[in-house]
Amino acid sequence: MKKIAIALTVSLLISPFCAVGQQKIELDGISVLQIKFDAALAGTPVKVSNYHSFPLADVSTVWDTLVESNDQLLVVCPARVRGMLNISIGHKHFEVLSAPGDTISLKVEKKDGVQVISYEGKSKPIQEYYHEKNVKFPDFKQKMMNTGTRASNLQEFKKELDAENAEVRQFWRDYQNQHSLPVWFKEYESDAIDYYDAWIRLYMVFYQVDYQKKTQEIPAEYYGFLKSLDVKNERSFSQYQYGWFLWQYFEWKTQKEKEGYEHMFLLAKKELGSTLGSYFEIFMKSKTPDNHRAMEKLDSLEYAVEHQYLVDYLKNRSLQSQKLLVAGDKAANFALVDTRDSLVMLDQFRGKIVYLAFWFTTCGACIQEIPEENKIAERFKDEPFKIISICTGTPGLEDEKQIERWKKVSDRFDLKTLNLFAHRSWANTLREKYFIDSYPHYVLIGSDGKIIENFATRPSKGAAEKIEKLLAELSR
Repeated sequence: MKKIAIALTVSLLISPFCAVGQQKIELDGISVLQIKFDAALAGTPVKVSNYHSFPLADVSTVWDTLVESNDQLLVVCPARVRGMLNISIGHKHFEVLSAPGDTISLKVEKKDGVQVISYEGKSKPIQEYYHEKNVKFPDFKQKMMNTGTRASNLQEFKKELDAENAEVRQFWRDYQNQHSLPVWFKEYESDAIDYYDAWIRLYMVFYQVDYQKKTQEIPAEYYGFLKSLDVKNERSFSQYQYGWFLWQYFEWKTQKEKEGYEHMFLLAKKELGSTLGSYFEIFMKSKTPDNHRAMEKLDSLEYAVEHQYLVDYLKNRSLQSQKLLVAGDKAANFALVDTRDSLVMLDQFRGKIVYLAFWFTTCGACIQEIPEENKIAERFKDEPFKIISICTGTPGLEDEKQIERWKKVSDRFDLKTLNLFAHRSWANTLREKYFIDSYPHYVLIGSDGKIIENFATRPSKGAAEKIEKLLAELSR
């Protein structure tokens, strides 16, 4: 996660609200948020977060404060594509749509002790739509996620989601009939609704079946939504919801065929065409933009020439970040609790090869690796070797419930590794020390306590063979 603080003494950047389809990702693009406010709100903290669609899962966050000596605040935000800015002004949370070059103007007033938001400028009709949508359907995405985790099976989830989604779509149709909106925005929002709906339906298959272990027969009609969905949508190639849908869609198809990631990319190129398909592969591999070794491998990809600027950006970013542990560096020690509340330190395992596996409880890719981790633990149980799983928690869960959830999930998936938990402070420290920018994250450590490989090979990709060679060298 990138945290960017910018001194805002710049003059207001006036630019038209983007009115054409996004054809290129503006990697150095910005948007400006102009906040006019009452003096009564001076001292109120402001936070603006942009969840970028490229690189995948990258986030930029800007913090500032409404200052008494001014009547407005200008917040400059990285903006690579058209997408939602998540804004917090004090305890008020809301979203606005931005794009590279945009200026979004809003006014915050305190009326009868309550913050009231109003909009100005060219994007006013669009921002007012999102305001009304949020009032009508507060926390809709989280509500749907909660519905899926609570439902006893996918059929029950489908029924509830169908009803909720029908209300959202009717609201959107009515709003279009009652308000004048740009054509491009109608397309954008319609796609956003469609692809979020499709994403969560596919995601819940994984969540209920693989994660929650709810035994069930998935009804054939559950996948009916795919019949009317445009899987190949070039106008939305950089849209956040579309990218995440493609990720889940091809992962779902690949799992059905019991094939790996490379098959996923071949399948995507076949179904999406070479241009959009090769973008999807770069998009998926952009999950680790600060991993230098991973970005070096981009040179071996066959991608459309128009994506060269994206590859260059990822490689340059990885070089600038210098987030790299190299072979021979001392591995950072830790002191973490195991499932019996005993304290375990990395230094205890000097003389053994150690394979660290960082994960969190709702990480789908992490959970898919657990059976392979268990196989490695069993295969080398009599060797000078230890595989250590380190759980960094459950995102969004209260601190006091974290350990209980970790133990339940560990039992559910029958972890046979040395299983440790890192509370919030330790999790942050380990992320920094081992440069963890995606999960699962693996580290190979030698018997001398020094790094053999950070960003190590996954269990499902041949880690056991590497470990076997290291053990053979150790026994000489």
